[in-house]
Amino acid sequence: MQISKIAWIVFCCLIVPGLPVHADDLDLLRQLGETTEETSLEGLEETEDDVDLAGAAESGLDGSLASLTDEADQDESSAGTISYTVNGYLKPIINWNRSAYSDELWVQYQQLAGYGHSIPDEQTESGYTYAGARAQVSLEAYLGDRARLFSAINLDYNMAEQISSEDHEATTEENQDAQTASVRIVESFVELYEGSRTWKVGTQLVTWSFMEGYEVPTDRLNARDNTYVTSEYEDTKLASSGIFLKQEIGESAIEVAFIPVGKVNINPTFTEYLFPGGSETREAKAENSKWATRLVGSLSKLDVAISYVDGTDPQSDTVLLDSSGDEMEYDPSSSSSQLLTDMNEHNRAKRVYHRLKSVGLDLQLGLSSWIPKLSAVQYVTKDEDGDDPFIKNSWSQYLLGGEFKLGSATLNIYAGRQTVENYREENPLDLKTNYLNGQRREITNIVSGSFDIDFLTGNALKFNMMFAGYWDEESEPVESKVKAYLKYKITNGLEIYFAVSHIDVEGTRLADYQAEIKYSI
Repeated sequence: MQISKIAWIVFCCLIVPGLPVHADDLDLLRQLGETTEETSLEGLEETEDDVDLAGAAESGLDGSLASLTDEADQDESSAGTISYTVNGYLKPIINWNRSAYSDELWVQYQQLAGYGHSIPDEQTESGYTYAGARAQVSLEAYLGDRARLFSAINLDYNMAEQISSEDHEATTEENQDAQTASVRIVESFVELYEGSRTWKVGTQLVTWSFMEGYEVPTDRLNARDNTYVTSEYEDTKLASSGIFLKQEIGESAIEVAFIPVGKVNINPTFTEYLFPGGSETREAKAENSKWATRLVGSLSKLDVAISYVDGTDPQSDTVLLDSSGDEMEYDPSSSSSQLLTDMNEHNRAKRVYHRLKSVGLDLQLGLSSWIPKLSAVQYVTKDEDGDDPFIKNSWSQYLLGGEFKLGSATLNIYAGRQTVENYREENPLDLKTNYLNGQRREITNIVSGSFDIDFLTGNALKFNMMFAGYWDEESEPVESKVKAYLKYKITNGLEIYFAVSHIDVEGTRLADYQAEIKYSI
């Protein structure tokens, strides 16, 4: 009886390795092995068949156990496992700013002050804009291969307004309280995978275009917070809540995004004096929505992306209001002086965010030594004919250049032009309301790019710089931007940053100096 049972077990191991074997049967095999060993020690002759049978039994047993393990893993995978990681960082930050306003801008400030508007205290101001700490907590979780959850939140504690300096200090207790703590949602979304289709729902950042730098014409879905203190420019992007769909078709893909309430730019503080009234907070209605689509594909080494966006302009226009508070239609017969009086003295101006449409094109060609790139976009605004001085005209912009790599260094450099359509220089209101709106001139020539290089063993030292220069049609400089940081990796998870940025807008100079220590967990 025992011999027949042993034969059955060996059959299971040799012929049907996937068939389950009970624990009692395994004990029987172990006893058989012990008996064989004892008999051999007593001088009994062991045949080749006995050795082969024992080896086969052992091999079959190992195969049976391995099969059992594989089956368990497959069952667990098919059921959909949940895995997650929690990351974050903590970094003390100190940021010091100096603002020097041009004589032209200072004269405009004085005119606004005469109408009772708030203006800066001094033509040159300096002081701390951030002195505190920032913590980020991020969670990433997967439900097998079906879904992904990601959420990242920044917590800021800033005491800058409580620190007195020679020219800069908090004026009210309310301002001090407002600057101490804040919460910022970086991203928070769920991704659902359906084969070649991916759904992404929640608060998210969307990056379009193949270029990098200050000027990326077609990367236009997210607004920016230009007051956010950060050493890295991408951190100024404001995530928008909406639905994003990506459908892959072979090597190509179609992307569609819908944002019920489009966010708008938060401008540098000094420009807010020029555009009093209005709010960045948007109401949940159709006119404040944004939707976009993009087709991405490849033709041999050429990558192509065609995009279209219809939605809220993130940059405001300044319009006049009637006595009931509604937006006035511009009357070309109105005198400029009367309109300026209504706008300033009677405080009947307001920031308004109109809708605009745009179509974009991106190209890049993958070559061995460098990657040529093109990015172009055409905007159509509410004022297509250019008659209304209070609303931006339609305009276009393109950049052409490439990405170059040499060892551990990478250089992106592009040149192009922005052209305002139906530009009317003779209307003085254009210069007043569109100051710093990007439309003070008909043509603006642009050079933009970035430079990145690593040093030391394990790339412990990193230098990054972004730059942009702007010239008018006569090649006179009108604006320049530089932002650079030096990052040193002390050890795994511990880095130190030094950052500096400088902006010159027609003689108005803004400089920021920042130091931070980042501890990642």
